[in-house]
Amino acid sequence: FFSLILLAEGGWWWCGVHAQPPPSRPSPTMEPRTTSDPSKPAVAPPLRKSVDADELPLAWPALVDEVQALHRRGQLMAFQPQWMLAEVRRGAAKALPPPDQAIRLTVKAQSLFQKQKGLGELAAELHLLLPVGYPILPPLESCGGDVEVNMVGLASKRTMKALGRELHLHLLRVYEANCGALPRYVAEAIKWVEGRDVIDLVAAMAAPQHPKVGKSRSRAFVRFHHIESHVKIAYGLRWGAELDIGGYIGKGQPGMVCAEGDTECLAKWVDRFTTVLHWGPIPCAVVAMVPTLATDPAPPLPPLAELSTALPACVRAGGAFNGRNCIDFLLLQQTLAGLGHESCAAHLQELLPVYAHEGGHVDDEGREAALEGAAQREADKRQVQEQADPGAMKRKGRAKKRLQ
Repeated sequence: FFSLILLAEGGWWWCGVHAQPPPSRPSPTMEPRTTSDPSKPAVAPPLRKSVDADELPLAWPALVDEVQALHRRGQLMAFQPQWMLAEVRRGAAKALPPPDQAIRLTVKAQSLFQKQKGLGELAAELHLLLPVGYPILPPLESCGGDVEVNMVGLASKRTMKALGRELHLHLLRVYEANCGALPRYVAEAIKWVEGRDVIDLVAAMAAPQHPKVGKSRSRAFVRFHHIESHVKIAYGLRWGAELDIGGYIGKGQPGMVCAEGDTECLAKWVDRFTTVLHWGPIPCAVVAMVPTLATDPAPPLPPLAELSTALPACVRAGGAFNGRNCIDFLLLQQTLAGLGHESCAAHLQELLPVYAHEGGHVDDEGREAALEGAAQREADKRQVQEQADPGAMKRKGRAKKRLQ
């Protein structure tokens, strides 16, 4: 409350103003929230472990319809119990009593990258265990089901396990988004695989969050068995462009990668190339990975490319005993030196015993001895570096731990 007195012609004027307090805001508890509010999303019920007997007649026809649709599209590869598959194909499975055991399905799908390249022979296989009561119960482990992604010949075991975990999470989200409905989980799993590049999905999990470009650079040499898969080379080149890696990928008996780039990005590229992809019984091994000197006057290697395209003279067409191509590593070393990459050429010269072959024939004992010798030389180099700068190795160890 306050007063105001004014002096004007003819006398005094007085006016008073009473300040009103601001209206109070209603407490959130004054209007209780109810679950019947249509503006709020429905809450998914908790996952059930089993279904009642009276629910099975509702679930079984939905499962049969989904399996028949897969069969018509040519995506059904296997069905267990097998005796029931004939009834499914004839369209008479709905008349059967609902099974009291889980059903195993194998269906095929193509990743987005495979469809773009027309690589049907590398189609992924989805192995699903449908629990009793599917699709009321989703094919998740907690419900008695399971789902696995199998890409033999392209993806490593680590990659397939990671894809299985991601697919489980996707099917759980499908369950939560379809409260009270009967979604086709098998079709959703196929759609998930075919709607993305699943190899890149796993590779992105190891992507550097904040690449420290320009801090330090390194060079890596990788040895792998001869491959004919253009897909693996395509992934290596794509990741090289993404992480700004320079060098060469050479298919041969043995095959070789010489790569340079930012130390952190190069470590990520090597991890993707050696562990995300599948390499068969002979592993894809890192032979050497050393830092490049900032004072090195040699120009950096060009963007990562296939050796047969960038330096075709270094690849002998049909030079292997089985008619495949092989790499002339001595000529490659001389060619690199002639292009001004002296330090890279000198590094390759040290590693020539690791890549030694005769017409594609590799001496296994000599290869193992060469790999052990290369590992010993790397250890000696680290010891010399540690003696020159005791704190350098500790800093490198902390950086490696952060990457992991």
